[in-house]
Amino acid sequence: MMGTILLASTAVLLRSASAAFRHAQVAAPLRVLGCLLGAGSAWILACGADAWSPVWAAAALGMICGLLELRFDSPMWRRAVDAGGVLLIGFASPATSPGPLLVAAVFLAAVGLATDRLAALLTGPAARRIVWASAGLAAVAVPVGWTQMKPELNLLGQVFHEDPLAWLHFSLMRKTLGERVDLETGAVAWLERPSGPQTSVGAVLFHGNTWEASRQKSACVLRRSLLGAGYVVLSVDHPGYGASPAPGADASLEAWDPGPTGLAAIRAIRRVAGVQRVVVIGHSMGCGDVLRVLAQGESIQAAILFGAGLRPAASWNDYWSERFRRDRRLDDSFPAERVRQIDARWYRSEDMLAALASARVPGTPLTFAQFGFEHRDNERLRDVYYAMLPEPKRVWVLENATHYFNTLNLGEIVVGDTRVTAAIRDRLADLHSELKDRAVAVQASVGVSDRDRLRTNRTVKEGFEK
Repeated sequence: MMGTILLASTAVLLRSASAAFRHAQVAAPLRVLGCLLGAGSAWILACGADAWSPVWAAAALGMICGLLELRFDSPMWRRAVDAGGVLLIGFASPATSPGPLLVAAVFLAAVGLATDRLAALLTGPAARRIVWASAGLAAVAVPVGWTQMKPELNLLGQVFHEDPLAWLHFSLMRKTLGERVDLETGAVAWLERPSGPQTSVGAVLFHGNTWEASRQKSACVLRRSLLGAGYVVLSVDHPGYGASPAPGADASLEAWDPGPTGLAAIRAIRRVAGVQRVVVIGHSMGCGDVLRVLAQGESIQAAILFGAGLRPAASWNDYWSERFRRDRRLDDSFPAERVRQIDARWYRSEDMLAALASARVPGTPLTFAQFGFEHRDNERLRDVYYAMLPEPKRVWVLENATHYFNTLNLGEIVVGDTRVTAAIRDRLADLHSELKDRAVAVQASVGVSDRDRLRTNRTVKEGFEK
């Protein structure tokens, strides 16, 4: 709700500034700037209605409408630009529901009508003062927004250095969750279904090491890509994160095992109507959850590890101890030695990889996704991690993406790169086709000799590795 209010308020402010620029007796370039601000408000409301459209779409719309408005300015024209801008930007985004877009279009048309009439009453010096006040507010808002996002620009700054126009491909999304699912372990997961055509594949998503859990920015991007590819998605809040409670202060070491929660999530997704195959996806810390599930011998059709890495035992220090408590909302009195014991028992990637290798379970096809802009330790040790993964496996490199998928936090809003989500969505769609072909191949092998069945399975495996 807060994200929706923030987007709507920003859109109203932009549309008000647009009205001031367009009604004041100012030079043509400033009137075009007013149209750009109006297009920006349409873009923000379209994003608030779950469109995932890049900012260049708003810039193009604003420039075209601004040039046309210099010749065809009228109240009806402005209403058409307001409502039509939301619809054009929204429907240009894949799988956008028409209902919320129509509401956003009507809302902006009403806001435009009110602000235009108010601006028309202000003429001469008063109108010009409002124009300069709007410019002043923008001059203040930009540095404030920058200070909010600057701490997260350490990796993304490298993307902008390589491609200074990358920001034109960014969009906005609200942090939302689906239907709450209470797992038998006491943890909480969130179920979402695609708005478009649904495949028969269910995806269990394990988030990274951030207290926001399934609402963190990276999880939001992955969920959008999965839903865009037609997957049913179950996002799991790791024990102690998000809505999932942590074990009590006096709980045994075994109670801190996150493995049962992962298995409970697999059982939960299989109970969803229409789900016939299951894939597991982990990001950063969530890759450990994927390894635990696979080591238990669950029948999983595919697994994807995003940004997996090793953290040597020698790197454990006060920072990790404090972060363990903070992310799980534990009291500062929780003993540091107990934290170290929990980490050593359940969170060492080397131990999880060794357990998977020794489990001798049927190999689940693994995709090891690497980022072009990665944390130094992950980049240094990811080849070692990949070598420890069992076959069949393959590498997928997201060359122009950071460990956080080119995302930024802005309160209840995620700022993200539409190119990255499109690349992940397309790869997930390809994975669905592979799973479908593999299922057909397995069905075709029923009733044939063992030698022919072995040949069929080898063909399927070779196709995955290619």
